[in-house]
Amino acid sequence: MFVYSLINKIIIMKNLLLFVFIFSAYLGLNAQTYIYWCDADENVVKRVNINTGNTETILYGQNTPRGITIDYEHGKLFFADGEHDAITVSNLDGTELSFLNNVSEPIDVFLDKRFGIIYYSNVSAGTISKIKTDGTGDKTIISNQIKPAFLDLDIVNNHIFYTSKQGDNSVIYRANLDGSNIVEIIREKGYITGVAVDPYYGKLYWINRGSLKLHSSNLEGDGKENIANVSSACIGLELDNINGKLYWSEKDNSRMQVVNTDGTDFKTFLKHINKPGGIAIDIKNYCAKIVEVYDTTFIKVTDTLVIDVTFNSTNSTLLNNKIKVYPNPAKNFVVIDFGKYFDKISDYSINIINSSGEKVFSSLFDKKKTKISVNTFGTVGIYFIQLKDGSGNLLEVKKLVLE
Repeated sequence: MFVYSLINKIIIMKNLLLFVFIFSAYLGLNAQTYIYWCDADENVVKRVNINTGNTETILYGQNTPRGITIDYEHGKLFFADGEHDAITVSNLDGTELSFLNNVSEPIDVFLDKRFGIIYYSNVSAGTISKIKTDGTGDKTIISNQIKPAFLDLDIVNNHIFYTSKQGDNSVIYRANLDGSNIVEIIREKGYITGVAVDPYYGKLYWINRGSLKLHSSNLEGDGKENIANVSSACIGLELDNINGKLYWSEKDNSRMQVVNTDGTDFKTFLKHINKPGGIAIDIKNYCAKIVEVYDTTFIKVTDTLVIDVTFNSTNSTLLNNKIKVYPNPAKNFVVIDFGKYFDKISDYSINIINSSGEKVFSSLFDKKKTKISVNTFGTVGIYFIQLKDGSGNLLEVKKLVLE
């Protein structure tokens, strides 16, 4: 939660005016943010402007396009091509279509933009593989799986999550990015047709068209919760972790749905779109434009980021306390202040992670107040502050804007 220091009514009115300006600027800046999706019935790939709702077809004649992923850094999109049995690549506007490889029955794809590697599932071969975005290094990392299909990456902890349909049950597995250390995370009746990972907040999301539920849990599969009811036609799941939203397709209902990650504001985002399948969001536009809004409007405001944490005292009495992180937005430094609660903690650590999942700072804290230089983090943007206890448990995550 951001706590603003407002001195008097004049400043209050000023900030209200700033809010109007920010909101207007945000809508304008986001005008070119798109959601892409595959339509296996029309044999096309389409995109929609997330603010205006205007749609356009960017690829025609694509028989059985499936999962899709976006490389916004290089202006490329990749999708599982059922017609050509390949991972197919084009520009974001659909031009310069080509094939990365030959693979029978690919289902889903996901880009690790840190290393330019596409991970993809092959349901008929029972494998998870990876290939570089230039078409080299095609390699199977996981084999002998039962109908592996939908997948997502945890780029903070370097894990891949993927689904497996096993008779009446569906399973979500987690493995290292080299395919080692496969662990079963979720097993339930039905058919899981979409999975999404939020490594910054330590959450796993999935949709089950058998139980007609959208669920969440932590990354170990614990704390399962029902977020929303879905239809039997649901397929694909995409997380917008900047705005805290989940999108998925409902193929037979010809629509795309959206809900907040806490289950609120469930609604139809797009309708009358035939039979949508795999979807992907051009997240870069979110990040760049939100930061640009902060840069242009909040540059003179010093905010305090407050982290709510539950500490255990020596007598096991739970104390709900607050750690302060300021200023936010930050330019040159950020201060993390444990204040009077410092003596209640042991081996607590702070990780700061950029929007690409790279850890730019990590440290144990041995004093009440620590000043961290942020001008070495790299580019401006949104960063995630993770607070962990001495056992490595994630206690809280907050956003930090670096100007």
